[in-house]
Amino acid sequence: MILVRHAQPEIEPHVDPTRWRLSASGRAAAQVLAKRLRHFGPDAVFASVEPKAKETADIVASSLGLSVTEVPGLHEQERGGVPFFAAPAEYREAVLALFATPDACVFGSESGSAARLRFAAAVDGVSRAGPRQPVIVAHGTVIALYIAERSGRAAADLWQQMRMPCFAVLDDAPFTGIQNIDE
Repeated sequence: MILVRHAQPEIEPHVDPTRWRLSASGRAAAQVLAKRLRHFGPDAVFASVEPKAKETADIVASSLGLSVTEVPGLHEQERGGVPFFAAPAEYREAVLALFATPDACVFGSESGSAARLRFAAAVDGVSRAGPRQPVIVAHGTVIALYIAERSGRAAADLWQQMRMPCFAVLDDAPFTGIQNIDE
């Protein structure tokens, strides 16, 4: 299984981030991502219902000659009512607080633990669907929480390594890390 963090969205401070679409540079980066993923022989592409993830998945799938299946539950940790953070450092601190206290709702309306469980159930559903090597396009926080649970690594460390887009291959071998496309 390959977990993908979506490409860079167009930041629109007055639009809910769950509705953000990819930026021009994000669309270009998704093309590069598709080329990197081809090596792993993906046979199915699944995506969060959020536009930035779905668009990333569409670009990857098109390049690989596959289609995309949207999966409820693959969306980002629920942050309804959280104001836009103009300062990246403030956003970073809010996400790190979520990782530090995963059972509390410190950032948004869903705890980190609840987001991880929801995301894991959606990923399990994809696995049960039977693809040999699925690509799952989702979001940084839930991916970091999920990988942390499986690998024993700190979610905050994983999240801070992630750029947009990036991916991680999860199989029977030990987890080898986050792969940013610009490395």
